[in-house]
Amino acid sequence: MDAASPTGFVLKLNEAHVPYVDKVKYLGIYIKSRTNCVDPSGALRSFFGCFDNILAVLGYGRDDMLAVHLVKTYCLPILLYGYEIWSMSSSDKHKVDVAWNNCFRKIFNACWRESVKPLLFYCNTMSASARYSWKKEKLLSIIRFYEVAI
Repeated sequence: MDAASPTGFVLKLNEAHVPYVDKVKYLGIYIKSRTNCVDPSGALRSFFGCFDNILAVLGYGRDDMLAVHLVKTYCLPILLYGYEIWSMSSSDKHKVDVAWNNCFRKIFNACWRESVKPLLFYCNTMSASARYSWKKEKLLSIIRFYEVAI
C-alpha cells in the first residue's frame, strides 16, 4: 500500500493491485483524489505558455486590444476548459483569477498593485471567477429547464 493512501484502502482489479494516486487525469483535467476538486496547475502552465507565445508574436509595439482579443480567444479556453463542472477550492479559484488579472496587467503595462477591474470593464470582459460562476449557473438553469420539460 502506498504511503499516501488512506488507511486500510486496498483496491484490486482482476486481482491486480491498483495504486493510490494524489490526482487523476480525466478528459485533460486533473482531479485531486482527497478532495475531488480540480487541480488547475496544468491548465495554468498551458495558459501562460499560450499567453507568452501570443505576446512574443505580437512584439513590443503591439495593439493592446488585439492582444486582449487573442488572449480571450485562444488562452481563456485553455484556462477554463470544462469549468462548468468544476469543483474548486477557494485558493485555486484565486490562482485562476490572479493568472487572468496578471495577463491584463502585462498587456496594459499596469503595476501589480493596481486593480484590473477598469481594464476588464474597458475590454468588455469579466474576471475568471465571475465567468466561472456565471457559466456554472447558466448550465444549472439549462439542466433545470430540461428536468421540467421531461
